[in-house]
This record gives sequence, structure tokens and C-alpha cells, in this order.
Amino acid sequence: MATPSQAKLLAGEILEGEFALLHFSNKHLNLIRRLEQSILHPKGEVILLKGNSGCGITTLLRSLHLRNPETTQMLKGDIYLGYWDFIDHICDAFNIRRGDYRKSVLPANLLRVLSLTKRKVLLIDDLDIYIANQVELDQVFSTIGTLSTKVPEFTFVISTRNKQLLNRFIKFSKLNWWSHDIR
Repeated sequence: MATPSQAKLLAGEILEGEFALLHFSNKHLNLIRRLEQSILHPKGEVILLKGNSGCGITTLLRSLHLRNPETTQMLKGDIYLGYWDFIDHICDAFNIRRGDYRKSVLPANLLRVLSLTKRKVLLIDDLDIYIANQVELDQVFSTIGTLSTKVPEFTFVISTRNKQLLNRFIKFSKLNWWSHDIR
């Protein structure tokens, strides 16, 4: 007989595993296929996944990362605050030395490393946790826009529950930016 903690662990494995795909709607399966295409063939997209807490975005991102570890890098937003921590977090994820820490300039080797890395998709779960104020919202999306333009084969997949962040996403949106609401 399983203990309650063993039962919880088993339930989590079932819900987060391939078994859960059997219970997804066609809309969700189409989204998963589109995201996997973006991961397999990155083309400078910026994808925003939005939804309420518990809707499955974290599970989806984790699953995409586990199925594609050589091409994706997963960042969790609940540990870092502020725009420069966002830049530091990207640099840390790709083992980039910051060098001169001037707030108005991106690290010189950031674009080069992102263009040379095999991990061409950055999955950022709960981006809204990074944001401290409106100026930082603009700085984050301006930087994402710059990186996705200057490294056109690099793709960002971002999740959020924050309406302000969604408004900024729309403000900075370009042709290859799209969003999907998960319910």
C-alpha cells in the first residue's frame, strides 16, 4: 500500500508525464505542436503564454525542456527581481562573463554567445516575477526585442499571469511575436 506522499508523487508523475497528453484538448495539442516546431526550428520568435495559476504552463514548459534539453534553456523567474537581474540571469544561464557592469550597455559578448550556442530557445517561466516597475517592463521587452532581432535564430518562450506585462508585450510586439492564452 502506498503512503500519501508516494501517492502524491505518483499523481504528479502521471499529470506531468506523457499520460496527461491524452487528456488535452485539440487546442492544447496544437499549441504543443507549434511550440515544439519553434523549438526544433528556432526563428527569432517571442512567444508569450498567459494563464491563471495552476493552468499547466509550468508543466508544459518543463516538459518541453525535458524533451529538448540540448536546444532549450529553462529559467525560473521566482528567484530574480529587476531588469539587471534579468540580464544577469540570462548571462548566468549561458555562462557569459559580465565584464564591465555598465547599466546602459548589454554585455559585449552576449549576442555572440547566443548566436553560437546550441541552446537556441530560452524558456522563461513566470517572467512577471522579474519586473519591479514600468521602466523595467519596458527595458525587459526592449532587450528581448533587441536580442530576437540581432540573433534571429534565437527564440524566447515566456509565461506570465501579469496583465501589465501582457500590455508591454503588445506594445513591443513585432511580426514574429505571438501569444496564447491557456485556460
